[in-house]
Amino acid sequence: FKSHEAWHESRRTDVPLMPAAPGSAFPGHNRPPFRYPYADDEKNLNSVNVEAAMNGVVDHFWGKQLWWDTRTGVN
Repeated sequence: FKSHEAWHESRRTDVPLMPAAPGSAFPGHNRPPFRYPYADDEKNLNSVNVEAAMNGVVDHFWGKQLWWDTRTGVN
């Protein structure tokens, strides 16, 4: 798998679930992030749409699930 493919496959199947590493900057998460942050080029060249998409997102990795992610009870 390439990195993005592996990320999507892991999100789709919830495999593997791994405990957070001791001293992790992201304690309490045993799943891959819900989303990747937008790239700087995207923010610079498409700022209006990026701001609209990120409205209400506080945590760029686990804060808000993507529109197609209908799972419940995940963190």
